[in-house]
Amino acid sequence: TETVSTEPEPMPGWFVPLTDPHDGEALASFHAALRALAEGRDPDGKVRVAMYGASGTASDISVGYLRTYLQARFGDGGPGFVPLVPLSKWYRHNEVAVHASKGWTKEHAQIRKGRLDGNYGLLGVSFYATAPKRWTEVGPKKGSTSSQGIAHVELFYLRQPGGGSFQVRVDGGL
Repeated sequence: TETVSTEPEPMPGWFVPLTDPHDGEALASFHAALRALAEGRDPDGKVRVAMYGASGTASDISVGYLRTYLQARFGDGGPGFVPLVPLSKWYRHNEVAVHASKGWTKEHAQIRKGRLDGNYGLLGVSFYATAPKRWTEVGPKKGSTSSQGIAHVELFYLRQPGGGSFQVRVDGGL
């Protein structure tokens, strides 16, 4: 007799638990944080997940899938960390649109001639502009689940001696 499994083979699109074969509790703290969130015991009501990768990450494919899945189970946490300037011409986000004027310089941690101070930020990249009137715009994409608006925004920037200034406009107001 032959035994036939009804369980699907692990492949893209199928749910496959993430575990360390040497330690069945590799993600124990992550699962504990999700349980605390589901039970209302998380002090700030957030569990943050960072994913690093290449084109699938930059196009928000795997990140968007995971974000949508987790938000369906644990509540809407917003669009996540979004750069103020597109990372590349291929950068896409499922929920928000990111646009910028010309004149921004990108310094990436993977490039030998990058920042000497090592201040690349969460994405491993920093942006700067040396001319006045450079702008960026981040907003909900039409038709996305975020199109109803974003209630909370945090802006991260590096203030430096001799650096410039900026203004933030929300809903047309300064």
